[in-house]
Amino acid sequence: MSCALDPATQCRELLTPEGALTAMTLGSRPPDRPVTGSVAEAEATASPVPLRALDAVLPPGATAASAGRAHARAFARECDRFSAQTAETAELLVSELVTNASQAACRTVPGPPGFWRQPAVQLSLRCFPGELLIEVIDYSPGLPVLTSPDRESEHGRGLQLIESLSREWGWFPVPGGGKCVYCRLTTET
Repeated sequence: MSCALDPATQCRELLTPEGALTAMTLGSRPPDRPVTGSVAEAEATASPVPLRALDAVLPPGATAASAGRAHARAFARECDRFSAQTAETAELLVSELVTNASQAACRTVPGPPGFWRQPAVQLSLRCFPGELLIEVIDYSPGLPVLTSPDRESEHGRGLQLIESLSREWGWFPVPGGGKCVYCRLTTET
């Protein structure tokens, strides 16, 4: 199954294995607005207040995913509201989102001639009653695309994992360019 996301309508066009084209609406959230509870709307008076929150700027490069996993582990311990399985799933989702953001940002920010500069990636974890909101911000203009890699491919499965393990995922633009990719994970103690 291949997938393309139309940013104007937040509608996914899915091409099934049989070749049929179907559409899935991601919800009623306008595509240019942050998801409810987002760090991007934390100052809004109507925004729900998380039980606990963590915001981190991750180091650029190959260590970003490792740093993101460490933050997710520490956050799960501090919250003390997740089962061991939920904490492991959160760590995996953070790792996949951060890896995607790091790779996307690196490809789009030119540095010295012949090189690409690796900008930092921002991670936000917000714990609400019954759910964890994971957000990763990068400054790449490229949008996340759910793909179906072949069996031999070493890349392209991150968003498949995110889609299958989270209750919801999506993205929205951030001020100054770039995007925030988020997912929501149902928490159980």
